[in-house]
Amino acid sequence: ETANGSFPKEAVNMQALICSNAEAGVDYASTYNHIRKFTKKPVSSAEGICNSASQAAIDTGASLVVVFTDSFAPAQIISKYRPPCPVIVVTNDVKTAAHCNSTFALYPYLLSTPVKSVEKTIGQVLHYATSMGLMIGLQENPLVVVVSGRKEIMAKGHEINNLMLETLVCGDRDDQTIKRRKIAKPIYEGQYTITYSSTRVGLDNICDPCKNVRKTKVVCTMGPKC
Repeated sequence: ETANGSFPKEAVNMQALICSNAEAGVDYASTYNHIRKFTKKPVSSAEGICNSASQAAIDTGASLVVVFTDSFAPAQIISKYRPPCPVIVVTNDVKTAAHCNSTFALYPYLLSTPVKSVEKTIGQVLHYATSMGLMIGLQENPLVVVVSGRKEIMAKGHEINNLMLETLVCGDRDDQTIKRRKIAKPIYEGQYTITYSSTRVGLDNICDPCKNVRKTKVVCTMGPKC
């Protein structure tokens, strides 16, 4: 996009808000199914695991996906399948972190030393995500999908096909907590509904402030007045 004129900051901010509002109306389940359907099979074991991470985030309503890797490939695959929530990429590789800045849903968490324990690091990651405003859903009891190496180490090049997927619940989730969750439903659920996306947007989506965490990245060219 072009952020031309005398107010580039305001222009870019408006572009970001447009992206956030547009994402609020996306049917991520249909998008995932479409991408998966037209992906050539068979896929690698790494893509199978990362593909499942995006699906798990959709099916469970996860607040966050966390991937521990020093290779960009696993994170890129998760992004390919368009997860509905932000993806924190925990890495100590500067190039991997840099690639995340221009890729859908990926947010880098750069460490100075390799991760020795996923369990001990996940708390730091959740604190970072909360401070950056990246947590969606139940912030007091977030559901987090984690992709890492089998031995709780970062997935290196030769280990990229030896990944592990797990889902963590941080905190206690009782039935009452689950009942309080706001599940997005179509405005009209009758027999004449052709597609979910056709009834996804209602007046509340248009009039209420958008609380969606933006996953689309905005890349702008600056004009001569900037």
